[in-house]
Amino acid sequence: MHNNVLCGCGRPIRYMTPNGDACNKYSRCPTYEELRDSLASTNLKLLNLLAIIHRDGGHHTHDSGLEYSCLDAVDVLHDWRTAYDALKLINK
Repeated sequence: MHNNVLCGCGRPIRYMTPNGDACNKYSRCPTYEELRDSLASTNLKLLNLLAIIHRDGGHHTHDSGLEYSCLDAVDVLHDWRTAYDALKLINK
């Protein structure tokens, strides 16, 4: 069928899909370069979101690590939501 043609993941092509020839019947696998670029983009978005939540330009995440920064972000958002709910009650 497709001699020596490989899917993005490096496996032989077995199916024709809407987004390209693929090794599986659902879609073409991304190449390692596409995965790397997607991961880098997603990581940057996560770091930017944490910098906004912590309002520190990313210093908290840099100093404490990604996992701890995410846990702290949950606490920050909880505090913001509690304060917002309290103000809503006062302003009724």
